[in-house]
Amino acid sequence: MENRYDVHRGPSRVNKRQVEPSGSGNPASFDVSPLGVSMGLTPRIKSLNSFHLFRITLAKQITDLSNGKILVDLEMEFPYALDLPDEITPTVEEIFDLMNYASLDFAANWYQLLSDTQFENHRLSDMFEFDPLKKKIEKTIDFWEDSLRDKTLD
Repeated sequence: MENRYDVHRGPSRVNKRQVEPSGSGNPASFDVSPLGVSMGLTPRIKSLNSFHLFRITLAKQITDLSNGKILVDLEMEFPYALDLPDEITPTVEEIFDLMNYASLDFAANWYQLLSDTQFENHRLSDMFEFDPLKKKIEKTIDFWEDSLRDKTLD
């Protein structure tokens, strides 16, 4: 598929990164959260050469069910500067592709975080599937198009 606009990936940022050993060691006493996702598109930003910023945040945790303590916590942000001409709106599929790129980076960090710990068998098995996220992506694009598309931030 030919690119309809330029995408510049910014550096990913780790917001939370924690691993604490559990005395239990019993895998049945752990709760592994699903991969959490939030996203947003901004108005044009002058300091980014008037590009729009698309930001994805991914998060996952492992909690000890016996005491509610968070044992593993990883949250990362992935910014993308989008050089969108006025007549182009990103499609759901294009946004989904950006989310997949971010999820691969997140998976590598998750794997590295859990390596050589008692949690290393908790791999990411819940990578993105298109259909469950389609409506969420559509809402993000619709909100951006209705409220933010034609605005510029300093």
